[in-house]
Amino acid sequence: MAKGKSEVITSEKLYVVGRSSFLRLDKPKAFEEGQEPRYEGTALVDPSDPKRKDELKKMISEAGRIAKAKWGFVPKAVHQVAVDLGLAKALPAGIKEDGVKFDCLYDGNKKDYEGYADRWVLAMHNKNKPAVANRAGESVLPGEDQFPYSGCHSRFSFTFWTQDNKFGKRIGVNLRGVQFLRDDKAFAAGNIDAASEFDALDEPADATGDEDSPFGDD
Repeated sequence: MAKGKSEVITSEKLYVVGRSSFLRLDKPKAFEEGQEPRYEGTALVDPSDPKRKDELKKMISEAGRIAKAKWGFVPKAVHQVAVDLGLAKALPAGIKEDGVKFDCLYDGNKKDYEGYADRWVLAMHNKNKPAVANRAGESVLPGEDQFPYSGCHSRFSFTFWTQDNKFGKRIGVNLRGVQFLRDDKAFAAGNIDAASEFDALDEPADATGDEDSPFGDD
């Protein structure tokens, strides 16, 4: 039975491993006028990796489950993502086109961003500060070793949730936490050309891997 319009249905806690992009874990930021500041993180997931494919399958299954619990059907947008991933069998029956958006998970080939090619992208945010951990599962602060950065490989925890209000119907995703896994080349911030940004200096300078490390299950 479909739930009331105002009731929010939340998925179980989910995990995915991927390369980190657009991380904002130290301070929240509003990107539009009137928007509440939020923390952000994006996972670039390799669908050719069997473990990652299993994580994507779990995402599709949970998105379909909470949608059916909320509205009584699986939104066409969720079904299309499942089809594109070859995971349509992970969904319950009862697909319907009703304008429900599911744009937090998409094919990275649709964006001309560094590292997005041949990856599936999960874009997450939260107004509340997410947990940030090192490989040992211990809290880590900006500037400390193993604080996640855009370009490193991380394990993300998150939940899907249903929205049905004046802003429309959608399945959103809340970022719960990010755990550093291993280093990689940092992504450029905005791809600014260094030669056009700085003049040359005459003076010399002063002399002065994929593992599923546990966050914990709470």
